[in-house]
Amino acid sequence: MDLPDAPTAGKATSSAALTSSLATTAPRATPAGEPVEAASFSAPARYGYDPQYTWLKGKLEYSEVDKRWKLRYIPIDGQPDQYGGSVVLGGYGPGKQFKPGDFAEVHGRLLTGATADWGYAPVFEVERAKALQ
Repeated sequence: MDLPDAPTAGKATSSAALTSSLATTAPRATPAGEPVEAASFSAPARYGYDPQYTWLKGKLEYSEVDKRWKLRYIPIDGQPDQYGGSVVLGGYGPGKQFKPGDFAEVHGRLLTGATADWGYAPVFEVERAKALQ
């Protein structure tokens, strides 16, 4: 994320101006091309991920046909990453804690060599999850 320009000599920048500038900064990409979520102090981001894929947050989807949970961590209209912006949640049955359409943050690891049986999404092995507002 680019930070606001540094104040010129003798010119102070208020913390409110800095917060306002940070809150409206658009998402950027790291030098490796990985998206980085925008800073927002008014509401937490509902989509995002760690560049090492140790955590993801996004919208939960459930396939009745395949009986599997999926997490979309990049919005459908966002710029997809190398994995397409979604994963199948391996070994995870959220039970009554979540329902399709809920937003969640999951921690675990991406199984880079494993894809779901239908082959289009990688598997993310969930260690823990929490609901997002």
